[in-house]
Amino acid sequence: MRLLFLLDAPPLRMTAPSSRFIELGRLLQRRGHSVRVVGSRTEKREPDAEIEVIQLPHEADGGWRQAVYPFRAALAPHLAWCDALIVRGYWIALWAMFRAGRRPIRLYDFHGLTYREQIPQRCWRGALLSWAAESAALRLCNGVLAASAGFIEVLPRKLRGKVLLLENGVTWPPSPDEMPPPSRDRLCRAWNIPADRPILVALARFGPQLDVWTLMQAASRWGDLATLVLIGDGPSLEQARERAAAFDLSRVFFVGRKPHDESMRFLRYAVDACVCPYSGQWPQSRIPGFYGIRKVKEYLAAGRPILVASVPACESFLVQEENCLRYKPDDPDDLIEQTRRLLSEADLLQRLSAAALATASHYSWASVLERSGLPEWLDRERST
Repeated sequence: MRLLFLLDAPPLRMTAPSSRFIELGRLLQRRGHSVRVVGSRTEKREPDAEIEVIQLPHEADGGWRQAVYPFRAALAPHLAWCDALIVRGYWIALWAMFRAGRRPIRLYDFHGLTYREQIPQRCWRGALLSWAAESAALRLCNGVLAASAGFIEVLPRKLRGKVLLLENGVTWPPSPDEMPPPSRDRLCRAWNIPADRPILVALARFGPQLDVWTLMQAASRWGDLATLVLIGDGPSLEQARERAAAFDLSRVFFVGRKPHDESMRFLRYAVDACVCPYSGQWPQSRIPGFYGIRKVKEYLAAGRPILVASVPACESFLVQEENCLRYKPDDPDDLIEQTRRLLSEADLLQRLSAAALATASHYSWASVLERSGLPEWLDRERST
């Protein structure tokens, strides 16, 4: 079967959607399928993937570029080529499925209802358009790929029968340790970060579901307990920086977006613990099992213990005292207390680190694909 993975992001940047499609595409190609991953243009040069990866000569970075992207002439041959279309992003999903017609099998890679996130921000017009586009895409597809059990819960009941749970995975086993391992001091110097205290990291695209404000309040008050490093960008980060202008942020370092491999190397060799600062105020945080963020599994695969805000949407595989410590959401005092406990108890730190690696081993891309039943589903759809 000829499988087309289509996204409106550059396919060779290690973003969450592109890496998900490339990893799944590699595995499905090994099962005998012919796979293409098609995405938008990027100026960045990166090595070719093992599978056929195609960059269209167009950008799709929002606004009108994203709206017209599915109608580009360069996309037509790929839509005509495929027997199955797997697409991420509701606008491109809607129009690509419409343009492809009923011939190919159509799968929508679903990551939550955007309009539910826009309503709390009072983006009324955007929420209405998102609702219309998402609803149409969900009706047009033959199957829905959901990255977490919580995503399934937000769908209308009549659509849940065509859902496959295909979680985000992680590269496992990790690459062998570098010999000799890189010096922590050298890695910190490269990013202009002091290495004289334990390092706590949050790596993300900081959207409204992440409570950076609580992180900054805690870091401004914990003194020499730890150094907080924030890797990435996003609106929540910028808003928190503006609010915290009067705070003592001498132990907070904003390093911006970094190449994926460089970030993973820093996690593995320079970091003591990672933090998932989920916001207790964000509506999606109240949906059990909603979050299925790839970065959390990468923390585990790097052998890093995790501090996580204890919200209902927290990943079910994060178990208190087993591979993580939970803190009360939106509570900087409890975050300080749990951070102090984690960094001061060597046995606890070592035990959580070992458990992190054990947990990550269950979420290799091969494992999550096997559990999803997607290969068998494709075979059944082809036969019918």
